Amino acid sequence: VGEGETLTEFQLLEGLLLPSGDNLAVLLADWVAGSEPEFTTRMNRLAATLHLDATHFADSSGLNPASVSSARDLVTLTASAMANPVFRAIVALPEVSLPLAGTVRNYNPVLGQQGVSGVKTGWTAAALGCLVFSADATVSGHPVALVGAVLGQPGGPMSGLVAAGRSALALLRAGLSQLRAVSLPLPGQAVARIKAAWAPAISVKPARRLSLVARAGSRLRLRLATRRLSAPFRRGARVGTLSLTTPGGFVSRLPLVTAGRLRPPSWQWRLTRPW
Repeated sequence: VGEGETLTEFQLLEGLLLPSGDNLAVLLADWVAGSEPEFTTRMNRLAATLHLDATHFADSSGLNPASVSSARDLVTLTASAMANPVFRAIVALPEVSLPLAGTVRNYNPVLGQQGVSGVKTGWTAAALGCLVFSADATVSGHPVALVGAVLGQPGGPMSGLVAAGRSALALLRAGLSQLRAVSLPLPGQAVARIKAAWAPAISVKPARRLSLVARAGSRLRLRLATRRLSAPFRRGARVGTLSLTTPGGFVSRLPLVTAGRLRPPSWQWRLTRPW
């Protein structure tokens, strides 16, 4: 940047996120909060909100060795940031053009490889080579988005980033190899039955099949919630919800419907039933 140069907020973010413009981090912190100390206070408040227990911000750029985090916290923070479409679009750019700097390139050494779509590199003498990354992949026809973090890779500013990129791709391959498509329920499987004294039991099944991706060997939590139902009702009547929760907290819900109809009890049954 140069004295008198005019940059938009979007351009400042491009220069910050692609080639790690630490000076732009300070400019943005001043603009957002009035000062860098106030900005770090806000960031630490956000970290507490996101339950980033191993994270503390001492500055806006991460150059200060007192700014610390963990791989787990950075994955949580990155997943939150990727929910912002502007952030997601910027970190996927291979290069941009800025008024005085000209063309600046993304420091991410593995951008575009194995579906990598971002996110951010980092290197300091204290942290060494670091990379938080996102990737888009397909598992058994299901699109999946993955987020990971690699920290402390040895080497200088460039070789450390190359090492971080290499480790990120290895981590990505390992993660994908653990994912499996899960389909519920099994063909013809009933999850409940409705019993009436005057008629055969009626099966309750999900209205459609549920297919999702989960890590191999992970435990999925099923929950069945029913609603009050009275006769008569038709085939396909909505009687409840089946919820499936993955270890990561992702919840899928399926409506439950009846596989048959139930008529009200006949007068003959009413007259002959034991009282």
